[in-house]
Amino acid sequence: MNQRIELPYYFEVPEMPEIPFDVKEYFVSEQQRHEAQDDVKTQDKVEQGNSRSLSANWYQSFIKVDENSSQDKRDFKEVNLYEEVNFDLSKRMKEFLGDTLNLKFTSILMLRTPANVNSRWHCEGPVFHTRQCALNFPVFGDADVMEGQWATFPRFKNVDPRDNEKHGFVTKTDMENTDILCKWDKPTVPAFYNTMIFHRGYNELSNVDRVVLSCAVEDFSDINVCYRKYQGGTLFKN
Repeated sequence: MNQRIELPYYFEVPEMPEIPFDVKEYFVSEQQRHEAQDDVKTQDKVEQGNSRSLSANWYQSFIKVDENSSQDKRDFKEVNLYEEVNFDLSKRMKEFLGDTLNLKFTSILMLRTPANVNSRWHCEGPVFHTRQCALNFPVFGDADVMEGQWATFPRFKNVDPRDNEKHGFVTKTDMENTDILCKWDKPTVPAFYNTMIFHRGYNELSNVDRVVLSCAVEDFSDINVCYRKYQGGTLFKN
């Protein structure tokens, strides 16, 4: 069997020191999240220096939610995921991570799954996105009931995870036969995530949002690279 298909889905890093500042000061307002549901991605919204929130439907732009639809449907309730970004937060996190780990990081995203819903199944690379792996910090939510989940679907079972995006994204028909592969449940410490395999934020049993600070590892490093460093004692700087 192809070794890539046997990649671990995640591994926790309890030795990771706490983030040396309060991440919650960078949470966006309820109004910003409400506006993000309209999916208006203007240049001003993307470039503004303050915290901004966008609906995370970049993967949805490649698919139709309903197979027989003549046009893409950009209903936020089909996505249920916000990308929240602040440039000052990104700078501080990259400095912290650079001082702590022998890895380089690219984008820093606050990923928010609203209360009582799950985000859409998606994968992130490396075909359309420079991201094979991310270090995720759980920063808000009900850890007793929220999860990260990985899954596969009948038409993807024999596809290398690196090629998932080439075969289109998960449709409602696919989801009728979802095969859950792994769950990151009761998350209380940071974990490296394999983002090439279809995954989602599971939050349907929680009455509060699930917020994960997701730090993308440089594009040529997958989860095996990070795990070998961890096992070999070279992940952390002396």
